[in-house]
Amino acid sequence: MAAGTRIHYRITGRPNGAPTLFIQGLGADKNGWNLQRLATAPWYRGIALDNRGAGRSGKPHGRYSLEQMADGAIAVLDDASEETAHVVGASMGGAISQIMAVKYPERTRSATLACTAGRTLRGGRSCWRASAMPRSNAGSARWGATLPAG
Repeated sequence: MAAGTRIHYRITGRPNGAPTLFIQGLGADKNGWNLQRLATAPWYRGIALDNRGAGRSGKPHGRYSLEQMADGAIAVLDDASEETAHVVGASMGGAISQIMAVKYPERTRSATLACTAGRTLRGGRSCWRASAMPRSNAGSARWGATLPAG
């Protein structure tokens, strides 16, 4: 449950594997990750969720914020008894993943972002500036895309 909304999820893969949370985009359900979950199952414990308002999760009336959805993803990790996870997000799920990485850095092992965009959090903090930039002094990083210098 996330703020009174039931969030549906399914766990597949290796029970003692590194937890990997899969977050879909707008209107898509967890089944959009079936091929990726199957491919990673020998090594990882895949946790795929249906976002609030999608699939088998609760559909409360009114608007849902991306921050609420990030909180829902953390509630899924709590329910699955996972302290941390690699987070994989596509489209809106990528925006949710970025918010998780900034709001809950201690819970996010890594973030893999697909076909998504950055977002500014309340108070004007950029997801990239708040999370990626401080790590740039730690040596080389693995990025899915090349970020501009500066």
